[in-house]
Amino acid sequence: MSDKSNTAGGFGVGLLIGSVIGVSAALLFAPYRGKRTRQLLREKVDEIWDQGIEHVEEAHEQINEIADKAKKRIEEVINTAIKEGLSENNLGN
Repeated sequence: MSDKSNTAGGFGVGLLIGSVIGVSAALLFAPYRGKRTRQLLREKVDEIWDQGIEHVEEAHEQINEIADKAKKRIEEVINTAIKEGLSENNLGN
């Protein structure tokens, strides 16, 4: 589980750093006038924002799946412990 979270975190940091470098390079070497550059920049920011939201939604789904599995497993362990506890009490009497 920690490997996946480290990978996701590393990807997010890489995406952010790459975006900053890309935007900086675009501004420095922009072949367009200011208005067109701002429009392209706005489009790129929107694209990156949408990708970020997709990654957050995917992470949210994965967290919910893990939580559901953990909840089911905990319920199984509790039920098993209750059954074993009841059978031990019955055997002792």
